Amino acid sequence: MGGRRGGAGRNEGMEPLLSPAQVRNRLILVARRIVADHAPDREGICPVCGVLHCEARAVAQGYLSRVAPVPPRPPLSVQIHRRAAVPPPGVSAAELRRAADRDAGAGHGFPDGGGRDGGPAGAGGQPLGHGPH
Repeated sequence: MGGRRGGAGRNEGMEPLLSPAQVRNRLILVARRIVADHAPDREGICPVCGVLHCEARAVAQGYLSRVAPVPPRPPLSVQIHRRAAVPPPGVSAAELRRAADRDAGAGHGFPDGGGRDGGPAGAGGQPLGHGPH
């Protein structure tokens, strides 16, 4: 009856509580938190450690550079579509799509820089916002 108190022996022989992916994700979150918390002030001093070159921040940044590189920015066409969820007044969604296709097609082999179908990018050859609605 003199067993251990507390949780030290409860999980012996059981499966780990976190998967390797979960452990990795938590380490990434902790490293990001360290980088944010130890960001230097205007003089370059770490507000937590009080030193000029914070070793904790350097280690966290090194870890993040190895396991979680900064993802590349989305392509311009994706950014255009995200910003254009609601077209501006006087511009139809079709005109907006054609303009995005024209911009994206300028460097991607679309004929004459036009839309996917190779036609003119604007509605009836008119600038955006002035074509038929």
